[in-house]
Amino acid sequence: MAACLQSDSKDLAMVRGRLDFDTVLLLEQQGNDFLQQSSDVCTIDLSAVTYSGSVGLALLLAWYRRARAMGKDIRFIRLPEKMMNLMKVSALDEVMPVQE
Repeated sequence: MAACLQSDSKDLAMVRGRLDFDTVLLLEQQGNDFLQQSSDVCTIDLSAVTYSGSVGLALLLAWYRRARAMGKDIRFIRLPEKMMNLMKVSALDEVMPVQE
């Protein structure tokens, strides 16, 4: 399944599919485009992610850094359980705003 970032509003986007080495470059660009058009506070829903390893965390961190550089707040919601566990183990849940 190909991964994509879909957005129906300026404030909310949803990631669908696998976050792996084959998909993250395109997803990073889609997320950057979303951030360019978003308001000062935006949310990315990850409930439709079917797989994510450490590369998925790197993607979230890249989006977080990009948003901060643009003076925007970003939060990540509805992370799959395995992804949230990786966030906790790496202590990234203390750096980035996330909700299970």
